[in-house]
Amino acid sequence: MKYQKKAFTLVELVVVITILITLSTIGFLTYTSQLLYSRNAVRISDMGNIKMALKSHKTKNGWYPIPGHTFDVTNSGTIIKQGYLDGDVFTQEITKKPTDPLLQDQYYLYSITHNKLFFQVWMSIENKEDTFMAYVDGDYQTLHDGFIPSIVFASDTGWDIETLSWAFIVDKGTFNIPYDGEGNKVYTASSLEDILTESWVSIPKFYGYLSCLEIYENGASMGSWVYMILDSNSQPVEQTCDMNY
Repeated sequence: MKYQKKAFTLVELVVVITILITLSTIGFLTYTSQLLYSRNAVRISDMGNIKMALKSHKTKNGWYPIPGHTFDVTNSGTIIKQGYLDGDVFTQEITKKPTDPLLQDQYYLYSITHNKLFFQVWMSIENKEDTFMAYVDGDYQTLHDGFIPSIVFASDTGWDIETLSWAFIVDKGTFNIPYDGEGNKVYTASSLEDILTESWVSIPKFYGYLSCLEIYENGASMGSWVYMILDSNSQPVEQTCDMNY
């Protein structure tokens, strides 16, 4: 008696194909996630190396180097210089300027205060589903987060600080980010309030000065505005400071 091979039924073929597609999708998503985490690890490592190099430059020279392709942000005079950490940044501490691991021609962004005493470096961190959030670090600390919470902006043009109040980029923020997957700055905030109301954002603050003059003498002035000053009970209170000393 001849043995007759039994062919797969259509239902069985559909089941097998479905399983193969599911396994392939899981494998692809796992691989994609691993690439994302790997790129973020490079960015975090780059940030640590950049901070160390810039602080070494300041220790040797007394100031931070000027950003490349810079423009000025003003408040009755220049208070911030914003640009890129590219080949135009003159420092022996960073011989080869790092670029984003996803957009390999995208230099990280870099800002300093007008007196070159404080800095912030900023880049984008990838989240799942092709979304990004801002990653901002440095030694700048705001003296009033409702005034200048950071010294970085989702802008390529210099303006006065009030005009750019909607464009601040803060650490872990998602309204405004340094660049997306195509290298474009993203700005979706309509006001400073939008930026500050994201519960997970991180804004470094220092409320330790006793007077407006002390702020000025320590090189922390960002022009005439409202600052947080310690009162007689060592509690921070708002005080309008005229910085025309």
